[in-house]
Amino acid sequence: MVVALWQQLSDGYMRLLMEPWIYFLLLAVVWLQYRRAERMERASFGVKVNFASLEWAISAVYGLLAGIVASSLFALLHIQVSAGEILAVWVLIFVLMWVDVRLTCTAYVGPLLILGSFILQWFVMRAGSQSIPWIRSLLNTPEHFSSLLLMTGILHVFEGVLVFLAGWRGASPLFVESRRGQIIGAFALQKFWPLPLVVGVGMGVAIPFPVLIGFSTFTIGYIPKTAARVAALPLILYGLLVTMGAFFARGHSVWILWVALFTLVAHEAIYQMIRRKEMHASALFVRPARGVRVLATLLRSPARMMGLQPGDTMIRVGGMSVNSAYDIHFALDQNPAYAKIEVVDLRGETRFLGTPVFENDPHQLGVIMVPDEHAREYAEIYPFSVGRWLFEWWRRKRSIGQKKSATMSERPNQGNSAPGS
Repeated sequence: MVVALWQQLSDGYMRLLMEPWIYFLLLAVVWLQYRRAERMERASFGVKVNFASLEWAISAVYGLLAGIVASSLFALLHIQVSAGEILAVWVLIFVLMWVDVRLTCTAYVGPLLILGSFILQWFVMRAGSQSIPWIRSLLNTPEHFSSLLLMTGILHVFEGVLVFLAGWRGASPLFVESRRGQIIGAFALQKFWPLPLVVGVGMGVAIPFPVLIGFSTFTIGYIPKTAARVAALPLILYGLLVTMGAFFARGHSVWILWVALFTLVAHEAIYQMIRRKEMHASALFVRPARGVRVLATLLRSPARMMGLQPGDTMIRVGGMSVNSAYDIHFALDQNPAYAKIEVVDLRGETRFLGTPVFENDPHQLGVIMVPDEHAREYAEIYPFSVGRWLFEWWRRKRSIGQKKSATMSERPNQGNSAPGS
């Protein structure tokens, strides 16, 4: 059994190495997402809070390990799909990523494919076109459909685990407008993991089946790690329920249809529940009555080195009370070589931190503070899609070209000026 498993996996990954284009496409989509977050941070705060290349590499490694483990589990459970279904899933993923990358999740792609197939079957039966070979194959795939749902359930268990372990990494701080019109601090949590899966298609043969699993939300009432772990548990429970439902629905077309509907509706319900919970949560990253609250810290900054955390409130710097960014700047100027800070954390406990400050260290110790009453600019959160990214890229290029053309037209042509003019 171990030898057969090894042969199937090695055959599948050898095929993936020979034809890695779909996997490379998913890696590129993940890279675009992290680059977008990086640009948003630079536009909002003038600095990069996270590095797109680092977050992309970490996601790729996590996805690679999860893909190998999931592929092994698929082989042990004898989960098989047809090559035609894999092609249909890839096509649907490609279409949905132009609308919203969040929709490329298997919880949407698999059930939408199954529901579309059942609708097609209904039309075919009414039209009497069952003699067409590829339509006839769709009418005889309940076992493969249950395998798609099994894969969806198992992958969501993996997704929940990945969200729990690393969903908080690379969270992007931002300023948003609350329901009361106040500018407050928040975090955008968007993680995507490209999984280089291989899956059996029968006779001990496996072919590549790369998929993208991801997690997207924002939080105003929790620190990023807590927000990710709160969202992870419903995902794991959802994955287990879908897995059990698909297992017992094997071979029963009607039950497969109901499980597909549950898979689609329940996933969207979980997403909307988490989002609505965040929208109605008490804002955490607002200006406190005393001190300056930390929203985020920069990588390799003195603030990160000394252990400042999101939600901490700086009460004193260098023995001086601080209530604004100007106060912090003034206190640091009094002793530019060493910073001693009194901090109150979210539990109300006081601790003292200190670190030497060097000439090349970031301004203000590398701390991004929650917005004060003078803040006017804030971010609008909208879904990320490849289509929108390309449209914005084309619009920026066109705007730059128009500015260059206007500059050239306004430049005087002194070489051809007429005498006496």
